[in-house]
Amino acid sequence: MKLRPKSRPAPPAILEPFLVHWERLDRRRRRIRMIRGGGVAGIEFTRHRGAPLRLRDGTLVNPGDLIGEFHLDNALIKELLPVQGHAAILHIARDDLRTLAAWARRVSPDRRPVAYHGESILVPYAKRMGLEVYPRRSTAWTRLQDWYLRGVMARWAAEGKQRLRHGRTRLRAGVAWLSAACLDSMYGGPAGDSL
Repeated sequence: MKLRPKSRPAPPAILEPFLVHWERLDRRRRRIRMIRGGGVAGIEFTRHRGAPLRLRDGTLVNPGDLIGEFHLDNALIKELLPVQGHAAILHIARDDLRTLAAWARRVSPDRRPVAYHGESILVPYAKRMGLEVYPRRSTAWTRLQDWYLRGVMARWAAEGKQRLRHGRTRLRAGVAWLSAACLDSMYGGPAGDSL
């Protein structure tokens, strides 16, 4: 089925250099650092600004609690994807989570996030990795983010461009959460010692 959007499904290609530059500046401003060398996931430590949230394992995330926010390295994924494929990228991301779990076990409880979260258009991948995913409320801001994220996906691979042209629905980002306890139980194994 052909997608017939009411507005542009993703940013036009002419904006790509600007968006790549903006993403680089935003990562620096937010102090996002890679979880490990050779990984695809970065982390930003911040405070939860939303309403209290109870995760499926019972973890309560309160406003002001320390959380880790995941950020993918889009440029690196764009480089690796054609060569290594989706399965290899998922394997690399799982190794990132193992490294994060090892780091969390080493740090004092006051420096350890209660949970980790991210917003992604790649909802099926987040679910495969064990994160719980919720839909986002549609606002002008979330619609702008979705537009931007569809553009990121289209830049990654030809499959991304194809998905924007075909499909029953417009791709929308979801909010993915992983409690610190779930991170440890699922990914608490041997890992590198970056961070």
